[in-house]
Amino acid sequence: MSKKKIIIAFAIVFLVGFCFIKISSADIAIRTVTKVYFEKDGMSYNQPVSFTVNCYGYSYSPGPEVEKKFYIPKKVFSFFADCPNYGCEIYENYYLNYRHIDYCNLEGKTQGYSFKIKKFATSPLPENCNNINDTLLGGRECELKFDLTNVSFNQNKGFFKAIICFFKGLFGGGC
Repeated sequence: MSKKKIIIAFAIVFLVGFCFIKISSADIAIRTVTKVYFEKDGMSYNQPVSFTVNCYGYSYSPGPEVEKKFYIPKKVFSFFADCPNYGCEIYENYYLNYRHIDYCNLEGKTQGYSFKIKKFATSPLPENCNNINDTLLGGRECELKFDLTNVSFNQNKGFFKAIICFFKGLFGGGC
């Protein structure tokens, strides 16, 4: 074999090996199915609910987490879903690498009313998850429950009503 062919063969082996190392060290999202349950007064809440989970903290570059002593929490993770009924399934992989989360808020809408549950968790990933090992890809199944019993519901006013309410508030009036 000529010297040129040996160098080319070595370069090909090196490139393939480098690509394999890069692929094998890649971050992988875990396939996750979450059953979401909304309850009120100890009963299943069977009305459609649209909701968003926003989580706040800070993000950092790949590698070990560098703890920040002083910072203002910013939104670092979010997802939304529509639940047509009690026990709906959502598909969110909860990819949380390179994020430090301090708290998560839930904002939702149902039957013309909006609601908010502040600081319901320190992670969007439900604590109640089971690994699935019966498929080639694996994954996990989770359960997420929200209690709407003590939640304040605000009627959605619409854009123009909100503007009128804003100006009434400026001049000492209420809505």
